[in-house]
Amino acid sequence: IQQLNYQTEDGTILKSDKVKSIGVIKGLPLVIKYEDSYYTLDDDRVSGYSLDARSNYLDETVTVNYRHSPEIVYFNDGEKSTWGVEDNRASGGYVGCWGDKTDICSTTLDAGLYDVIINVWSKAGSGSNHRKSAVEVNGYVEAMVDDNNNGEHVLSVLVPNNGASFKIYGRGANKATDNIDYVLVRKTGDLSSVYTTSLTSAGVGTLCSPYNLDFTNAENIAAYKAETSEGRINLTRVYNVAAREGVLIRSLNGGAVTEDIPVSATAFDANEGNEFIGTLVDIASQPSDDGVYRYYILSSKTVNGNKVYGFYLANDKKIGAGKAYLRVPLAAAAKYSFFSFDDETTGVEDIELGITETDSPVYDLFGRKVVNPATGLYIKNGKKFIVK
Repeated sequence: IQQLNYQTEDGTILKSDKVKSIGVIKGLPLVIKYEDSYYTLDDDRVSGYSLDARSNYLDETVTVNYRHSPEIVYFNDGEKSTWGVEDNRASGGYVGCWGDKTDICSTTLDAGLYDVIINVWSKAGSGSNHRKSAVEVNGYVEAMVDDNNNGEHVLSVLVPNNGASFKIYGRGANKATDNIDYVLVRKTGDLSSVYTTSLTSAGVGTLCSPYNLDFTNAENIAAYKAETSEGRINLTRVYNVAAREGVLIRSLNGGAVTEDIPVSATAFDANEGNEFIGTLVDIASQPSDDGVYRYYILSSKTVNGNKVYGFYLANDKKIGAGKAYLRVPLAAAAKYSFFSFDDETTGVEDIELGITETDSPVYDLFGRKVVNPATGLYIKNGKKFIVK
């Protein structure tokens, strides 16, 4: 019997084990946690997590070297297989997960950019294969190992706020096994301090970002949530926008504009009642309804030679990443092909107004019917709109 010391470059002993003097020591840990810091195996004599100690087999003590790794914030080396498989992997064991959404590990992380390393190992002839592993942050799947290949899978993940929930779970058909040797999370950088936001000459758009955005002191761009009320869409200005939340944005000075919006490391709650749905990935084809809601996208149509902006039925159109679309309960939206902007009820001024029925008459502010509106303010369906 020999004593095995795991030690740092300065001689600090991280932990000790008793091992049988058989010459080759297997299953050395890849990472050791010591006093809230992590240390990584760093010894030229080690190969495949095994140390050939045959030349030291008469020594009372054998040492293995580890280096301090401040970039590592979490490590999980799995557990012994329930059917007792032994091998030369780090820690000599793995997590076996049966069924869909079986938790593998969980922790909390602070705001920043991370690499999540999932090491997959499927023993030949064991009758089990790795299927999928999902990385979830704050309840959203941010990345996934989606193949059956052994070895390290490195996934880049953005964590938008301090104290964010972090979880990895197995995904697959019933009785599918996820064979995970270890999970390692290392921080690669801090969040950007600002999120650059731009609008075209239309002066209005939609936004969805992976960050918590603080519009409190924004000078050129304002953000709005949408709420449904009695068949109408009311836009209300908001100042805190949660990560992944969809909002309408508009230029406060009209026309094209770019502004750096501060990023907060504090988690913001999504604005109550907001019917904008944000997306961080392209939606190739968004249907107009799903039997519960109708969906509208911000677009424009030409009316009497002028562009009119509003929310038009999605009609299976593409929605780009970083944008938002509008969700309206089907009962409230049944008769509308699109919704307009209304300065009296929403507080949004100087935005061209969409028209809900193309055959409705147009009136000027004196109540006179106008066939071909020129530049100015008009009324249609009881609502004001601007022709520029």
